[in-house]
Amino acid sequence: MDSLEEKYLKLLAEVDRLKDSKECTNTLNNCNRAYTDCMNLRRELVGNIKDLYAMWLPPKVYSFFSTMKSWIKTGFRKSEYADARLEICKKCDHFNNNLCSLCGCYMQGKTKMAAASCPISKWKAEKLPPKKTKD
Repeated sequence: MDSLEEKYLKLLAEVDRLKDSKECTNTLNNCNRAYTDCMNLRRELVGNIKDLYAMWLPPKVYSFFSTMKSWIKTGFRKSEYADARLEICKKCDHFNNNLCSLCGCYMQGKTKMAAASCPISKWKAEKLPPKKTKD
């Protein structure tokens, strides 16, 4: 029976033999090539998923839901300046049939939301005081 030291030396010799063998070099090259191909396919897949996601959830839908989310967070507070905001929108080139062609929102509703803002900054969200809590 071999001692632990002899087993270790045999193992080192086998590793050196494998390193020098053509089989190991070919296997390593094949692994590197396969890994590179796999990573390229992964990048392509991620790009395709992003494209499909962008088509599925257009920016206008995202804008609508983010506006609604901010309005909900403010406790459905209404704007004091809704009429002035709507007049600004009516003069805009992106206003058509009460809709904004940039954000996709129905502007008679959006201008009434205190937390809402124009996508091209013609009017901003109102600074709201913190909600009062019951003590």
